[in-house]
Amino acid sequence: MSVAGFTMNKNDIRCFLAVSLPDPLREKLGQLIEALSQEVAGVKWVPAKNIHLTLRFFGSVSEEIVENGLVPRIEEVASRYGAMKLRVGRLGVFPQGSRPRVLWVGCDGDIDPLRGFVGDLEKGILGLPLHQEEKEFHAHLTLGRVKNPKLGQPLEKVVDKSSFFLEEELPISSVRLYKSQLSPKGAEYSVIREFFLRS
Repeated sequence: MSVAGFTMNKNDIRCFLAVSLPDPLREKLGQLIEALSQEVAGVKWVPAKNIHLTLRFFGSVSEEIVENGLVPRIEEVASRYGAMKLRVGRLGVFPQGSRPRVLWVGCDGDIDPLRGFVGDLEKGILGLPLHQEEKEFHAHLTLGRVKNPKLGQPLEKVVDKSSFFLEEELPISSVRLYKSQLSPKGAEYSVIREFFLRS
């Protein structure tokens, strides 16, 4: 298989860059998912332990590219950015309308510097054999994926409920490069490397 003209093999690492969540926020999200699951059927919920703020999905990458390409580039970009703070709050769906596919919690706060980080990262990894990101970065935490496309109207009603609004902080002092392994029980994530932002 190949991406952008580069060949990949079965030993490649499926990886992505993300912000890890503090335990109190993760616990709140787990409670939110539990409450939502009582109101909406046909959604495959993300286990709370697997929720994170994805900055960039890289796809399947060779170990050599990870170590000699991705790691130094992420390290360089991280060294140029200071700590940030987001606020996690409103529920939303992608796409809006009658056939939503993803239920998420949105973020605001230091969004501009975070977008700057992601933009600089995109420039830094140009030329590497990676999955090409076609969508504009939108800071969010995915809670579940819709299995039943006819759930549009019920989901919109749930999203509008103020009782499902969170008001939690998400401090960002580092980003993590994760390895994703698929198993019969679902995706399992392990940290390849952590990159600290400038203090």
